[in-house]
Amino acid sequence: GGGRALMDRAAARPDPIPVFAEMGSLNPLVITPGALAARADAIAAALLGSVATFGGQLCTKPGLAFVPDGAAGDAFAATLTAAFDDRGPEVLLGPGLLERFTAGLEELGAERLTAPREADDAPGFRHAPVLLQARVEELEGPLLEEHFGPALVLVRYVALADVGPALEALGGQLTLTLHAEEDEVEAVAPLVALGQALAGRVLFNGVPTGVAVSWAMTHGGPWPAGSSPHTSVGMTALERFLRPVTLQDAPAALLPAALQDANPLGIWRRIDGEMGKV
Repeated sequence: GGGRALMDRAAARPDPIPVFAEMGSLNPLVITPGALAARADAIAAALLGSVATFGGQLCTKPGLAFVPDGAAGDAFAATLTAAFDDRGPEVLLGPGLLERFTAGLEELGAERLTAPREADDAPGFRHAPVLLQARVEELEGPLLEEHFGPALVLVRYVALADVGPALEALGGQLTLTLHAEEDEVEAVAPLVALGQALAGRVLFNGVPTGVAVSWAMTHGGPWPAGSSPHTSVGMTALERFLRPVTLQDAPAALLPAALQDANPLGIWRRIDGEMGKV
């Protein structure tokens, strides 16, 4: 809502300007049956750290984790619940965020797996990490929106084919994470293709928190995760603030040194698609 308000105000100016807003998302994480069988404990440990670190107040924090039904999924949920219960309260940014986080837990309408805890008397505004659970067919309303803070909803599914429509219902995302084994490549291929349409970054066998400043980084995503197609982190983030200009058939004397045929600066340039110092 805040991002859209800024976009509307900027567009209403006599001289409109673009708004580059990165607004966060649910950053869904999908765990296949094979990945769960191969490394459930490692996934649980990484997921806890990704959800709880910094009080879950990271734009790439995973808010939904799709987990298979059955005994293996039940065991994973139990392991993660115990790990969440053992984690101490996390510091939130302020009283308003704490109040909204607490109220939002009730609005989600999901089954709570972690035990309620009494507020401690430590300084700051704190809340323990919360783990909840819902079924894939129950994803609607508040469950489709980001819940900012140390909370995660396990979404139980019967068939991997049920995950795709659920992801589409979420809309644009900053990230989509897939945990799968090599022999499941064919099974997850549709999710990879879908992820490229829905998210700015599709990652495998990891967690989405942690953003590298690199040439390959994309930190952004389709609406409502972001307001523009550009990344806000990485070497190409500068493109947000550049306006392309073409100088057509200009005399050499009027060209910037970087564009002159003699290349007086000796820099790398792209001429007719080819990189060189010519």
